[in-house]
Amino acid sequence: MGGVPCVRATRIPVWLLVSFRRQGLADGELLRAYPQLDASDLLAVWSYYAGHSQQIDSQIEAQAAEDLIG
Repeated sequence: MGGVPCVRATRIPVWLLVSFRRQGLADGELLRAYPQLDASDLLAVWSYYAGHSQQIDSQIEAQAAEDLIG
């Protein structure tokens, strides 16, 4: 995914899951939407975000800008 952090062995970017969580989706909803993930994957995502929030926030902003343009 071009250097974008993803969940283990998937192409699901961390920024996407963080963005959904900000929109109010609970972990259970995320697990239903992405059945290839499990609770430990989400814990790893939230932990990664805690240590790399600026990077992930920048990726969320870049995606939002791209969505406005494209």
